[in-house]
Formats: sequence, structure tokens, C-alpha cells
Amino acid sequence: MEISYGLKPVWTRLVLPCCLVMLSALLLAELSSSYVHHRPMTIPGLDEITRTIEHTTRWEEMREKIYLTGIGKRQQKMSRRSPEYLHQQFNRLNKRSKRFAMVARIAENLTRIYGKRQIGLVSPNALPDLCRMAGFNFSFKDCPESTRIRRYDGACNNLVQVNVGKAFAPFQRFIPPDFADGIQSVRQSVRGGPLPTARTVSANILHFEHVFEPSYTAIISHFGQFLDHDLSSSGSDSRECNKNDCRESAFCMPIMIDQPDQDFEKPCMSFVRSLPSPAIDCQPGPRQQLNQVTSFLDGSQIYGSSQAEADFLRDKLRGRGQLRTLRDPVSPTNRPLLPLDQEHKDCIFERVDRQCGLAGDHRAAEQPGLTALHTLFLRMHNSIASSLAIVNPSWDDDRLFEEARRIVVASWQHIVYTEYLPTLLGRTSLISDGLRGHPSAKFTGYDVDVDPTISNVFATSAFRFGHSQVPNNFSRLNEDYQPVFPILLTVESFFNASHVFDVANGGLDSIIRGMLVQPLPKVDGYIIRGLTAHLFADAPGGLGLDLGAMNVQRGRDHGLPSYNTWRQWCGLRRARDFNDLVNEFESGAIVKFQRTYRHVDDIDVYVGSISENPMRGALVGPTLACIIGRQFQRLKFGDRFWYEIAQGEQAFTSDQLQEIRKVTMARVICDHANGMKTIQSLVFREPTRSPGEPGAERSFFRYNSRHQFPDIDGKLPGFANVRVPCSDVITIPRLSLEPWRINATPNLRSASAGKRSESKFEGVLMTAKKQPPSDQPPWWYLLPGFETPTQKKKKLNLQQKIQRRDQRRPKDNN
Repeated sequence: MEISYGLKPVWTRLVLPCCLVMLSALLLAELSSSYVHHRPMTIPGLDEITRTIEHTTRWEEMREKIYLTGIGKRQQKMSRRSPEYLHQQFNRLNKRSKRFAMVARIAENLTRIYGKRQIGLVSPNALPDLCRMAGFNFSFKDCPESTRIRRYDGACNNLVQVNVGKAFAPFQRFIPPDFADGIQSVRQSVRGGPLPTARTVSANILHFEHVFEPSYTAIISHFGQFLDHDLSSSGSDSRECNKNDCRESAFCMPIMIDQPDQDFEKPCMSFVRSLPSPAIDCQPGPRQQLNQVTSFLDGSQIYGSSQAEADFLRDKLRGRGQLRTLRDPVSPTNRPLLPLDQEHKDCIFERVDRQCGLAGDHRAAEQPGLTALHTLFLRMHNSIASSLAIVNPSWDDDRLFEEARRIVVASWQHIVYTEYLPTLLGRTSLISDGLRGHPSAKFTGYDVDVDPTISNVFATSAFRFGHSQVPNNFSRLNEDYQPVFPILLTVESFFNASHVFDVANGGLDSIIRGMLVQPLPKVDGYIIRGLTAHLFADAPGGLGLDLGAMNVQRGRDHGLPSYNTWRQWCGLRRARDFNDLVNEFESGAIVKFQRTYRHVDDIDVYVGSISENPMRGALVGPTLACIIGRQFQRLKFGDRFWYEIAQGEQAFTSDQLQEIRKVTMARVICDHANGMKTIQSLVFREPTRSPGEPGAERSFFRYNSRHQFPDIDGKLPGFANVRVPCSDVITIPRLSLEPWRINATPNLRSASAGKRSESKFEGVLMTAKKQPPSDQPPWWYLLPGFETPTQKKKKLNLQQKIQRRDQRRPKDNN
């Protein structure tokens, strides 16, 4: 594992002095030419810039030295299981993050003192060379010759721009950041002066009771968190911040608490700024933040975001392509659990052999619903690897592991885009953003110019909408879906491993069954008190942190523009005053916003977007649907390893793809949870009691392959989501691995069906220039044996771009 716990990086001692020497030489060379061509301008001197860089470096080294001498460790020991410390565990740092943050702070200091333009005049290549010495970016020579398997760090996915979407890179910006000083200080009110404190915003707007969505289940909330952890992780370093110190610094931005406050008597809440990141081109400019995981939908929360993490998680002793597991020591079925995280000493557990679980993402044990999903996909990988070993006994450990990983990631992508996103965004967004899949065609819409990098607003605000969906408790049900076990309060579940081993109350399986029945809170601007007053509290129920306030403060820390600015970016009408939003927000919200903010342009994007009325047939409002939809559009069209892809050695065969399309979340749960007798076919919707109208479809797999799910109102006409036995592989099909058998015979019946579809589609295109019928795929889906002019053009553009990239490569890298 590459998690750091305070050890001083070797790079700080060895590489940086070399970088300073190189930077000095570059600055000296560029400085002389700058004086010749730009004499009228005031150019900073070499000594002055060098002193600035050295000052930043010394400061960073001093912080490390103080920590290593024991001060930091004593503070850590004193705050064990405190809310602040558990929050630090949630935002745990990788050692590479600290190394890149040092480069970012050097760039930030230079930008603040001299300005971006002057640095560019002195030496435009100085900071990129510093980034290169720190190992920030990859080059073409780092990419493997074979492009069949994803790299764990996400690099080389794009063969033209090899750093796009990789781990340990900055979030991308859809809109330039809004910092008061243009670099890193918090934005101000448009009327001058500070914005209302984040705690005031939370207390005035977010503290109310839940309303529930009819017919939706709570697994949506847990699945959304599991998905979020595949896409984003911005670390922070809390060693500089003291919860009793309300002073701001370069690292601390405490949340001030106006008194009297209904929950907190202290003057402020500790808040640590996210670690800065160099820009992707390593040029000076406003502060960027680092994403510690890959941007791609690649199961990094299961496998990790580096080769070292993946190797650490693998069970190489057995040699069967497996992930490491812990055999459940208390369950009679002995089903595998996540292996123990020996480094996480702060989970609540009863015995030393029962600790927090270890996964590809360090947040796996944050709450038991999240742990349950991690456990299901761990078991899924190992089950597929075991079956592949039977189908192809000649395959070695690496081949079994990588092929099982390919299948799990493809299945994961399919579930996200076929079940979760349609439920969340509704039909309108699916169509407008090209997110809808196709039951038989292959995908040809990959574009090297599409940047799939996770956007700052998505990670920091938009995809935190799920915090409004978190319930007050976990229902725990037996195999017959009866609530025979006591409910588990959310405030008692944070980093609490004891519930995983609580067989007396059903363990993880009772929580999974509860997710399939428990109603889903609406995205309505309300967050439970367990999160706004008791987050990470110890003891449970005591005062903790305010997640709503922290979300608002995080948006300001990252320089996110206001809610009104994002409305305009999404093509929505910009509000001139609060009354312009009366029809956008739920009843009574305008009064709360007027009481909190001085101007409509001051509204933070987080509270504004989650307060919107949902779109027709969706769970979120138009601003959230816009930001989330565009992000997932980029994740689909900008991923060379997208599971439906038609071209390249990484593509699945038609028969393999058709098997992956059978996978549903219901089947994942049936096969990998203990004691699942029955389940509804679409787990994100509550089970229906009646069998539905005569002839109603019970299989979501078959229904989705024949209908446009959902309809404009978010409903499924003609579908009966009744519980069926898990043994019913007709209603809930099971993936077959026969197409992965070496020299497998193609399925001729599916090929002939494809040709019939091809003939029909070709006939449509040969007619006059009319919009094709709704049952025909858009241009980015290719039916077998047919290629439209648009597809040919896209394919040619890709080939031309790769050729131009190869021509730009240095000769010694060929």
C-alpha cells in the first residue's frame, strides 16, 4: 500500500535540490532573453524567485520535521476517535499527494507574488520540469505496448494525451474558479464582505426532517456513495489545524459558529483545506485540488488506483486470480469478508481478529452499508476468477485476475448506466447526454478529445447530493424480509466494524435486505441531524461535525462559483433576485435563502442545487442533472475501455458483451449475499405486491432490452417488480463464462439477429434525411456489419490523431 502516515518522502531530500538547480539554470537562461525582448516590463530577478521557492521548500520540510519529532503523533494520540481525527481518516492521504502538493505550493507562491504572466516570461518550462522531477506526469514511453488491460492508475487510457483521467491529477474545471484574490482565498459576497458562515447556511437551510420518495429504495443512497468512491478522493492534511484554534492559515479554514447555536457552543469547527495540486500542464495559476483516484469508472474502489495497491490486495499465494479475503469467523456459512485493515486502528471492534475491512478505497469501513457493497463486489470478483479457472485451466494467476477484473468492471459500468443513472436522472437527461445504452449494438462514440477527468464541481458539490438521501437508521431484516432485528442508528455506524460480525442481528446480510425495502429520502435540501450535528461523534450521539457546513465550506475552499453561475452554465435562466427562484425550490425555501444570503448571486452551489425541485421523472433538479449528466457523458465517451466499445484489442466479443448485459444488481446480491431467497428484479425500486396487469414483465433484464426505461414520468409501464426466487435465472439471468473459453464458438443465432437489425437500420438510413425512429440506435452505436459515415469519420479522426502523436514522440521513445 502507498498510504503515508507522516514519513518524510525521499523526494523532498533528494529530488528537490536537483530541481532547484535546474530551475535556477532555466530561469537564468530565460531571464537574459526576457530582458532583451521585454525591457519595459519589470521582471523579477533570479535570486528573488529562487528565494521564494526555497522558502516554500523549507517551510514544507519544517512541517515534516515537526511531525517526525513527535508533536504530530502526540496530537494524533490525544484526538483518537475524535470527530476531527475520524474525518482525517476519511480523507486519508497517499504519500504521492504530499509530494505533488509541495510542487503546487511552490507554483502558488510564485503566482501570488509575481503573477502568471511574468513567470511565463521568465521561464515557461521551469515549473513543468519541477513536476517532471517529482513524477507528476507520465510520458508516451511509460505506456505499455499492449493496450488490452487498463492500467490501475488510469494513465495511457487516452493514447494521444496519456495523462487524461489518471490518478493523482487535478480535477478539471468546467468553469474557472472563483477566488477572491484570483488564486486561493475564499470568494466574497457580490455586495462586498464575507459570505454567511457555512454553519449558518447549514443551520438555516439544511436542518429539517426527511420526506421520502415513493417507490424507491434506500440502496440508491449506499450505491451512490460506493460509486462516488470510484471516481473521487481529495485528501487533506489535518496536522496544521487545531480544533480549539479558530485562526485561518494556508492549511486551515475553520468554520466559524455564530452564537447562540442550537447544537454547538464552541466558537468554530475545525476544517482543513484540501491538498493543492499542480495544474495538469504544471503552469502557474489559481489553486487546483488533487484527485487521488482515477477518474474512470474502473472499479478503483475495489482494486485500488495504483499497481502497488492492487498487488497488495491480491491473494497471490493461492494463484487463482483471487483478491485477499477474511473467512467470516462467526457466520456458519463462512463466506469471505474484506480482509482486515491492520493499519486502521481506530475502528470500533470487539476483538483483534475483527477489525475494519480493507479494500481498494480506504473509506470502505466508513459505514456498514458501504462495507456491504464492497463485500459483494469482492465476492463477485473471486467467484468469476474461480469459474474462469475451470473454463480455462491453463490460465495463470495474472491472466485469471485481469480477466476477472475486466468482467467485474464491465458489469459495474453496465449496472451504473442501465439501472442507477436512469433512476437518478430520468429519461430527458439520459437522451440529451447520450447515456442510454443499447441492448445489442456496439459503441463507436469514443473520442480522444473528450476529457473524462472528474470535474471539481461534480466531486465537491454535485455528487454530494446523496448526503440528502442518507436515512436516520439502517433497517435489518431476516431472510423473509421481516424486521426481527433492532434498527441500527446511523450515528452509531461510523467506522464501526462490530456490525459486520454481528451475526445475532443478521450481520451485513440483514443490512443488505434492509436496503431493498427501506424507503429513500428525497433530495430536498434536508440532511439528518446525525450528519449535521453528530457526524463521526464519539460516543455515538454526542456532538460531532456538521457535514452540511463542511460541504459548503469545501465548495468555497475549492473556489466553486455560485449556484447562479452554474445555472447559467447549464443553460438555465439566471436569477436576478430571490423571487426568480420561487418555482425552482420547494415551498418555503426562498424565505430561508433570503434570511441567509444578502444577494441571490451569493448562494453556494451545494445548497442551491440540492434544494431544487426534481425534474420530471428524476430524483434531482435541473442543475444537478446537468452537471451529473455531463460528467457521466464524458466518462462514457472518453473511456477507451468502455465496456461496449467496438474497436481495439480491449473490446469484448459480441457474445461476451451480450453476457455482460445480463448482469443486474439483483443478481450480484442474489449470488454474493448470504441467505437471499427472493429479490425484486430492479433493486432500486421497491417490490410490488401485486403481479401487475396481465402479461406484465417481471424480468428487468428483458424489460430493459425491449423498452425505453424509464418513461418520461420515471415509471415502468408493463413491468411488475415482484420478488422472485434467486434461483430463477430466467427472470434474473446469470452471466455465463462460456464465451471466455479459449476458441469459443461464436453464437450464430445472435449474429443472425444482428444482421436482421442491420438490414432494418440500413433501410432507415437510405430513406430521405429524416430523424431515425426512436427504436434505432444513435450514431455512436454500431449494429453488426454496418458503419455509418459519421462512424467512419470518427474512426479516421482517431487514427490521424494517433499518427500525429507518434510523429511528436522523441526518437528514443519509439
